[in-house]
Amino acid sequence: MDESTTRGVRYLVGLAPEGARRQICARLRIRPEGPVGPSSAERYQVHSLSYLVRTATPAVGIWMLQQDRPELNELLDRYGLLPWGVTEDLRSGLLFGPGRDGPAPEGQVLTRHSELGAPAAVIDRLRQATHGRSLRAAKTAARQLRRADWPLVVAAHQEQPLPGYARWALAEQIDCPPELRAAFGTHAKFDHRLRQAGVLGGPADLLGRSGPVLETLRLLGAGRTLFPTRLAEAEAILQPLVERELGGHGEAWAVLAQLLPGFTGTLPRLVTTAGAIAGPVPEHEPEYEELPEPEPEPALVAPRRPPVVRASVRRKVPAPAPVEPEAEPTAWQMLGDLVRRITGRS
Repeated sequence: MDESTTRGVRYLVGLAPEGARRQICARLRIRPEGPVGPSSAERYQVHSLSYLVRTATPAVGIWMLQQDRPELNELLDRYGLLPWGVTEDLRSGLLFGPGRDGPAPEGQVLTRHSELGAPAAVIDRLRQATHGRSLRAAKTAARQLRRADWPLVVAAHQEQPLPGYARWALAEQIDCPPELRAAFGTHAKFDHRLRQAGVLGGPADLLGRSGPVLETLRLLGAGRTLFPTRLAEAEAILQPLVERELGGHGEAWAVLAQLLPGFTGTLPRLVTTAGAIAGPVPEHEPEYEELPEPEPEPALVAPRRPPVVRASVRRKVPAPAPVEPEAEPTAWQMLGDLVRRITGRS
């Protein structure tokens, strides 16, 4: 089982009956403790969170803002992960949690500010979005709207309906008021565009979104850290389904782990499919041996420094003098030696 599958399964195991979780993990040969989604409750690394928000549905940004956590707000602002108008509201100290319309407590207000267009000028630009080539300009204008500007947009639309491309651009904004989005229309094509743009009401809408289920579990796992209060809405629906279809049935969980990597559809469909393939729960669920506890890593020991070798003064040794070869005797010397040997003279 690869790492992404393990994290997705581990997230679902957290929704199983509490008394069965360790046995389920023993059957799957995974540890119950560990990361879910891209991370567990551990602190996110900055680049990981930035990548998650950029690649996930845009609604993740507003769900994070609704936690009103200064460290998340600072990161969303620093990396430009929000529309300009929402960023300006954030820097001005507005709160985003449900029912929290007042300013942020002292010490949580960001100090950087940007220049945005006046609301009247933004609305004029939206009214000019009458053809397909103007859609990009309409989206640029819509990104400049702040919370205080939306009532003006509502009034302008009631006075004279905005063009279709302007409504499209406005409806895709993560902070568009739900009543205004509903007033733009409920046509099937309009709803399809919003789904394609990743506009979701809450994490519970992830359960009905068709696609790679691993991606859905990645976002739900991230919610344990990034938007836990909103995640509760989805888990209130998902947990009873997991308990009913999978429960503590080890084989059903094994089927789910096999199907998960390539399963495309909805997450509830995966859960019910795994339960149906595995069949009824046996009368006596076998006991599975849990993975042994990992051995603690040895403490790091600083390497020993090599002994210091003191430099010594080397004396230059003179080279030995070359040995001259003996000279060969001359003919007269050889004759004299012969005479001396004959006469017996030394």
